[in-house]
Amino acid sequence: MKVEKFDYNKTKNLIIDTISDIEEEYDVENGNFQFGYYKKTYDEVKKDIDILISELKKNGVNLSDFFKLYKNEIYKDYNFESHSAFMDAILYYFDKDKGILSGVKLEDSNEFEFLIKYKYGYYNYDMGKKFILQSYDDMDAYYQDTAEKLLLGLLSPEGRNNIGDEFTGTKDNAENIVEKCSIVKQYDNGFTIFIHLKSFMTELSKYSMAKYDYSMFVDTLESDIDPIPYRIFDDLMQIFIGYTVHKISLEEFNSIKNELDVNYQSNIYNL
Repeated sequence: MKVEKFDYNKTKNLIIDTISDIEEEYDVENGNFQFGYYKKTYDEVKKDIDILISELKKNGVNLSDFFKLYKNEIYKDYNFESHSAFMDAILYYFDKDKGILSGVKLEDSNEFEFLIKYKYGYYNYDMGKKFILQSYDDMDAYYQDTAEKLLLGLLSPEGRNNIGDEFTGTKDNAENIVEKCSIVKQYDNGFTIFIHLKSFMTELSKYSMAKYDYSMFVDTLESDIDPIPYRIFDDLMQIFIGYTVHKISLEEFNSIKNELDVNYQSNIYNL
């Protein structure tokens, strides 16, 4: 089918102008996905889209027909790319696969985004979950990927965490530290990250400008992961992903602690 460029551009500009109009007249939220739009419900989003559809009809434009007729053009057009959360939501409304919420899928993001989006609690909200499930088949797969990437996000240069700011190593260094000092375990519908705190501090000190004492290091780490739920006992931090807490037996705790202790003693020996 031949695309009528004049009609397409004329309608496109009318849609963009109408979005600006309804923001003021009907208090339709546009904004940025990561600064709160992810907290909205899909029903709230659809009500805003219904307002847009209604206003466009007054000007002789059927938004559904426009998307059907120019679908290939719309999802390649810079003017319809991720300039606002509401525009993303409109694209998502008409095509759940091509309409990428927030403009970039989580699976295509760096590790810091996994840390920050879990801290923001995307998984607690309707639109946040829809964003997540554009990258994963289910929430369990998301929780697992987050558990495996969270500490790397903490050390990522993209981050603004106290520990990450001081880390001067490479990504390979960070991956090596995480492998040596932590273990991820699945329990029921969530995952626990176990971190040997003394080993973690020792390894990070090799690539850090900061000179931590143990108490300061723990305080800094707690601040960096807040408000993600965690527990510290006997120099082992447990970070809970997918649930607020998961209790294990003392026998299993000691087994995990001993496994990480071996790595810690090996690291000390190699210094």
